Amino acid sequence: MKENKTLSFTIYYALKDKPQSIESLLEYVQKAGYTISARSIYRHIQKIDDSLDPSTEKLEIEVGNYGKKTFFIHQKTIENSPIPKNNAEWADFIIQQFLFIKTAHQHFVKNDKSKPLIDWLINHAPLKVKEISGMYSFVHYFENSEFGQANLSTGQKQILLDLLWCLQNDTCFKVTEFDHITTLKHDLIPKVNQVLKPIKIVYHRGDFIINCASLNNGSFFALELEKIKKLKFTEVKIGNEFNLEEYDTKNNFGIHPPINKTIYQIKLLFPPTPGGYVMNRRWHHSQKFKKRRNGYVEMELTCRICIELLGWIMMWMDNVEVLAPQKLNDLLKVRIANMQKINAHQIPPINNSDSLTAKAPKKKARLKQ
Repeated sequence: MKENKTLSFTIYYALKDKPQSIESLLEYVQKAGYTISARSIYRHIQKIDDSLDPSTEKLEIEVGNYGKKTFFIHQKTIENSPIPKNNAEWADFIIQQFLFIKTAHQHFVKNDKSKPLIDWLINHAPLKVKEISGMYSFVHYFENSEFGQANLSTGQKQILLDLLWCLQNDTCFKVTEFDHITTLKHDLIPKVNQVLKPIKIVYHRGDFIINCASLNNGSFFALELEKIKKLKFTEVKIGNEFNLEEYDTKNNFGIHPPINKTIYQIKLLFPPTPGGYVMNRRWHHSQKFKKRRNGYVEMELTCRICIELLGWIMMWMDNVEVLAPQKLNDLLKVRIANMQKINAHQIPPINNSDSLTAKAPKKKARLKQ
């Protein structure tokens, strides 16, 4: 005899498959190895009805001849609905929600405040997903290493909310004070009190970045939240006349401004290790892979070149070869030469000013600390 703890799942999927009477359900579950009465079938149907999300599923009851009832679960089709449509989507949704709690967003959602979210998921997820997802275990046993994660101050949290307000209300803003240490000798930042149009907020590698453009000259900026110390709302509102297509970031790699607007066909070659690792992760929406007979992996990207692309490629050190374009190879040669000079001759490292062609200075005495 099977345990009754999974009986609701059996009845649930039987009702999704086709209309069922109490008699047909009783016969169905008995064949499946359960010992149960017709009265208990009613109780399980009620339990299932209480667990359904009314926006996606509904228990339908038809009354036929002599008052005989037939039950079935009607699946609602809602186009563009954010509610998951199947078990796989629910599982992905649950994982993403717990990652939301456990990763950098923990600055906004504390673990002790996560119970309402878990309760909502338990009340709305399909029965099978509830059984297999291990929702409570995820909260207790999933650990965030916090490697390289942004530490947002109270003021930065408020700035993020202010920027979201600007985006929602299509309102411009001014940065009235920058953080000195993160913007020192930095070329590509707007001037203080320059009117800026917010375009979007990007969450990238544990950081929040605001993409914005100057109303004065149309310059594009990608500002990490930590660069902004104080901001101020303006009364300037920009509608559809502001051409956002000029500030396309979809074909960028990362969040920093590219060297130019050219979109390159970038080809990289990885050995089997870490080629398999690279293939199984998402680095850019344009990525394509081809596996050679010897196990080597070719990767192709369609994107612009920025300082982050150089850094990402150099992260793989001698585990990668740049096949194309030559422009990318030339830029990498400059950076590699800089690293050799800096570390061989104790030359101070170069300040990151978003310049892809910056060269290390000639050897001279290191500044006193």
